[in-house]
Amino acid sequence: FGAAEIVLDSVHPSQAADGVRTVLAADFNGDSFPDILSGASSVRFGPTASRHGTLAWSENNGSGVFTSGRNPHLINTNLLQVDGLRGIAAADLDSDGDIDVLSAAFYARDEIAWYENNGNGNFSLHVILPQAVGAVSVQAADLNGDGALDVLYALKTGMSIGWYPNSGNAAVGLYNTSYIIDDSFDAATVQQVHPADLDGDGDQDVLAITFGTSKVVWYENLDGSGSFSAQKMISAFFDVTGATAAQAVDLNGDGHLDVLVASCYNNKIAWYAYDPTISAFGTLNIISTDVSCPKSVMGADLDGDDDVDVVSASFYDKKLAWYENLDGAGNFRPQQVIAIDAIGASSVYVSDLNNDGCKDVVGALSGADKITWYPNKCCTGHTTPSPTTSPTASPPPATTAADTTSPPIRPPPSNNLPHEFPPLPTHSPTTSPTTSPTDSPIPSPP
Repeated sequence: FGAAEIVLDSVHPSQAADGVRTVLAADFNGDSFPDILSGASSVRFGPTASRHGTLAWSENNGSGVFTSGRNPHLINTNLLQVDGLRGIAAADLDSDGDIDVLSAAFYARDEIAWYENNGNGNFSLHVILPQAVGAVSVQAADLNGDGALDVLYALKTGMSIGWYPNSGNAAVGLYNTSYIIDDSFDAATVQQVHPADLDGDGDQDVLAITFGTSKVVWYENLDGSGSFSAQKMISAFFDVTGATAAQAVDLNGDGHLDVLVASCYNNKIAWYAYDPTISAFGTLNIISTDVSCPKSVMGADLDGDDDVDVVSASFYDKKLAWYENLDGAGNFRPQQVIAIDAIGASSVYVSDLNNDGCKDVVGALSGADKITWYPNKCCTGHTTPSPTTSPTASPPPATTAADTTSPPIRPPPSNNLPHEFPPLPTHSPTTSPTTSPTDSPIPSPP
């Protein structure tokens, strides 16, 4: 990979890069080039104490150059609107042909919201859940099979995951009724949720990770209409202590989605292979332990050989790195470093930013208040540049690595949590609708 190029940094007065935690790529202005969506959250102490959050997008001219003067387009005009921003997603929520935005934020607002795109990259706010206690993750997927994108969410201090079906009627609001999938997390500090067809039956299941009890679990969509099973375990406790990120992606080339994970406490990037003969996941396969608190991972074909490689962002060693899938069967080359000066590396994403047919890497560096991208110099599988298209209306597994989807972005979890929490009790998900997930008091902000 080439040297770092700037998407956004702290020189801009908008504060859009202050504490930037998560990034993704999607076409927000309809020019067919992938722009960068970023979420930032900053707390300042001392005589100028302040806190704010910023949701913004940076326009790509098609060559990887982002708006003159690195000037981002702010999506939220109220800096407290997304204070404590942790989760973002991009998808065509209202089925009008352009890409809208979802956000999950806690602290000041505890709010899940969507922002309607007018087609030119100008957005209007629609609040979905105003009392989303500890909202940390949000995604879009068709969970009930009606062709419209629903909203999947996770509440860290609300200790639950759930979903909102898309009503299809913008006049009365697209998202009005919430269904709980699991509210049995107790102190498990759920971190992320991802929709994906994990069992290959054609509907969207749900993948979730917890930080405190370090679990990777999934919920089967039983009927394709959004009725979910009880929690199914993927990991054992000591597999991934301090789980920080996950993605559903086919790493061994067998046509079934596997689960890629990262864990902060035991410094692992690893994966679980799906076994269709038993409809369950196998034991942990280590990709690398040469990381210090990996916060984000993503699978994508980085070298153009038609299998899925892995890229990571690790916080304490300030590193962005990638791991080549040597044989397409999930055997990986040792770590290859992309950047060793990525201060506060919190999120990583893959997209062809300069339109040369190869997947580039973009990182959110919360410690440096900066977003950087790295042009791909190791891609040999493409000889003719191909234009980038916007995300599809219904992300296939929303966590796959293709540019044309809007996979989950991994909001970085806090690092000051206890190492252990009580185990999860056995629980069956609530099936009746509720107007709001179960609330619980907010602990001291991480």
